[in-house]
Amino acid sequence: MFCIKCGKTALTGLVFCAECYSREELFVTLPDVFSFDICPSCGRIKKGAHWMRVNAVEHISSELGKTAVLPSGAFLRSFDVIGLNPAEHYSNVAVAMTISMNGVEKSESKQMRVMVKGNTCPTCSRRSGHYFECTIQVRAVGRERTEVILGVVEFIRKMCEEVEQKEPDFFVSSIKRTKGGVDVSLSSSAIGASIARTSAQRFGTDVRTTRKLYGQKDGREVYRTTHLLRIPMLLRGDYVEYGGAYFRVHEMSDYIVLDALERSKRMKLDRRHEGGVRYLGGAELELEVQVVSKNSEYAVVKDPETDDDVKIPLSGADSTGTDTMLAVRIGKSLFRVPPSS
Repeated sequence: MFCIKCGKTALTGLVFCAECYSREELFVTLPDVFSFDICPSCGRIKKGAHWMRVNAVEHISSELGKTAVLPSGAFLRSFDVIGLNPAEHYSNVAVAMTISMNGVEKSESKQMRVMVKGNTCPTCSRRSGHYFECTIQVRAVGRERTEVILGVVEFIRKMCEEVEQKEPDFFVSSIKRTKGGVDVSLSSSAIGASIARTSAQRFGTDVRTTRKLYGQKDGREVYRTTHLLRIPMLLRGDYVEYGGAYFRVHEMSDYIVLDALERSKRMKLDRRHEGGVRYLGGAELELEVQVVSKNSEYAVVKDPETDDDVKIPLSGADSTGTDTMLAVRIGKSLFRVPPSS
């Protein structure tokens, strides 16, 4: 059988040769107009019922590839959209395609119009309305702990940033300073509960949780949850006075575990006696001092303020020599910093 147009050998079952067939026949039918939704705030594109971070050209290519009408036996080898400007409401684009059918590969191009519809996604709508389901309240107990409160809030903020990378519908609604602490409001109660628990474990705080019915979302009841993180009056690493002696707080649990500064001794104090513990300071009291000499009982160090040689009591474990050591100044006296273990 020969091609009815040029006389060359025709393709099996057809009246055209491969060259005339690819020139005469249109393999692909596409719509004249394609539209999609993009959020002007976050740039996510709506795919079905979900808003996703996808490239606009890849999205159009994917969706047009699904809607393209091809003859039986034909399939797309490549598909590209040229000339799209997502910032414009309308774009006239060229769709370049490579199609294969009956052993013939053909390139086709079609002009079409793409309409970009700017619609705010539900997440950005809730964000702009300061929507929240959970509040983590960071408070100090008994005394001002601004530096610790801000440290807890920074830890929470970094955890939220990590979650936002995995959960695009999650966001921080607000971070507000209040009397006695800071409130962090979040868009998800479930995620907020997890962050509150992790923060409490990290900083050794108490957590008190309350819930209040707020309304309904997607047919389910929505509660606003408040997690109160109570930073205790004392924290691990604090320096305190109790019973006329100086200590470093080793642990805060069911008991207050204290390491004595003047001798190698650890004691447990019932939490009921916390009111009798006087806070002296934290890591700001610590300093590095030059060691002049050292034995199993004490070290002679150079006081950086007075340049005097000062004896600091040691335990036997501290007798191995180094040129410097970590000390703590309380009043005019220097003490060695107890081991952390």
